[in-house]
Amino acid sequence: MREDILSPYLGQRRSFKAHISRMTEDKILLKDVTDLETGDTVNHAWISRPHFEKKYGLRKHVVFTFTGKIIQYLGLDEDYNQVMKNGITKVRKVRYHYKLLRRQR
Repeated sequence: MREDILSPYLGQRRSFKAHISRMTEDKILLKDVTDLETGDTVNHAWISRPHFEKKYGLRKHVVFTFTGKIIQYLGLDEDYNQVMKNGITKVRKVRYHYKLLRRQR
């Protein structure tokens, strides 16, 4: 699903809306990532934590908008086969908007 929505825009900088769901030592999981130009929604995407945290700070359960460049990377599917996936990198222009209600998290 993510590959179908993001593939036409590989290498382009796009505007998105999302919220932080979970964090690991080096990655941040974004949920309900919406492309603001087309309105298409991807259920999740991973971004780099060190760059994001250093520059913009971390606020969980807050909807924010940002711009990012769409890239392809090698990942694993449900059967542990290598597949090409699409992701978001070079996150910039982050603006926090509103806090999610408890039932929206």
